[in-house]
Formats: sequence, structure tokens, C-alpha cells
Amino acid sequence: MLISYSFLAAYLMNYILLLAVPGPNMLATGSFAALHGFTATLPLAMGVGLGAAIQAFVFFVGAGLLPGGDSWEVIGRGLSAFLLAMMGWRILKSAKRLCADTRASAKGPAGRLTDLAVGFGTSSTNPMSGMFFAAQFIGPAGDLPWLPALALILATAALALSNSLAVAAVFSHAPMRRRIASALPAWSRIVAGLFFVLALLSVRPTIEALISG
Repeated sequence: MLISYSFLAAYLMNYILLLAVPGPNMLATGSFAALHGFTATLPLAMGVGLGAAIQAFVFFVGAGLLPGGDSWEVIGRGLSAFLLAMMGWRILKSAKRLCADTRASAKGPAGRLTDLAVGFGTSSTNPMSGMFFAAQFIGPAGDLPWLPALALILATAALALSNSLAVAAVFSHAPMRRRIASALPAWSRIVAGLFFVLALLSVRPTIEALISG
């Protein structure tokens, strides 16, 4: 169990990295804030946090239904590595979307509940975070008990909400929006490289076992 708890800090740090690169959540939040300001974006940001929690919970429950055993652990680590590598690739490919036009997906205000639903739908169906949660709960965080897992999911929601609020604050100011957008391509390449490294680390125990065996 102590080994499982050691993954909590790594999970949170990796999720923060994911939130810091262009993706559906950032595009929706940034574009909305660019047109309507920080305050109007609050319901959408709350929806993003709620959607992240629900998506993480679904993958946690789904991973718990998978069979156990040494053979499945090898398969799970391989799948985890593949998903992490795919995340790195998607990060590299998605940087241009936000930089090209931060207003591409913006819309007019339609009410707080509608904006909350938009944020929830965007976050809960985000393929990048979906791959991250699958890689974590099928891989290293797969043996977490319910209580620490739920605490981790609540922390996920808090991080997603905080990130959305930060994005809204930045993109509601045109000068800062332009500076951040210009730096995103280089930052995305750095983060993508880190996820490729994480993919290799995910299968490291299996490789070492094969070599020693």
C-alpha cells in the first residue's frame, strides 16, 4: 500500500503538466474569456472542474473491473505506456489550434447553467485527459483503495478548476493572451517530451524483468 501512495505526488505533477498545454479545456476557457471576460467564464470553469472529476472517476471504476494477475500487470503497463506516448503526440499536434485563433470556439453568453454544461461536456469528453486517467488508473494508480482514490479525484477537480480560472484570467487581457500564445509551441514540445519519458518509465519494470530473467 505504501508503494501505491508514492504515486499520488507523481499523478498530481503529471496532471498539472497536462493542464499546462493546449487542449480542449484551455481552448474553450481561453476563447470564452477572450470575448466575455473573467467573471463571465466562472460557470464554464466550474463545469471543467466537475467534468474532470467525473471523467477520472469513470476511469477509476472501470480500471477496478479489469482482471488482476501478473500477466495483466504487464499488459496494463504496456497500455499505459502507449497512452502516455499518444498524449505526447497529441500535445505536439494540438499546440497550433490555440495559437492560431483563441476565439475559434467562443460563443455568446447563454446563461450560467448552459455555460456550466458546456464546461462539463468539454472536460468530461476531453480525449487528452481521458488518456491520462486511463494510463494512470490502469497503470501505476490501479491498486489505490477507494478513499485515497476519491481524494485524488477531488484534487483533480480542484486542479482543473484552478487551471481554468488561471487561463480565464490570462486570456481576458489581450497583451497577456498574445504573449502566452506565442510561447505555447515551445512549451508544448517540452511537455510532450516529458510524457514520452513517462511512457518509457511505465514499461521499465517489465523491461528489467525480461533482462534479468
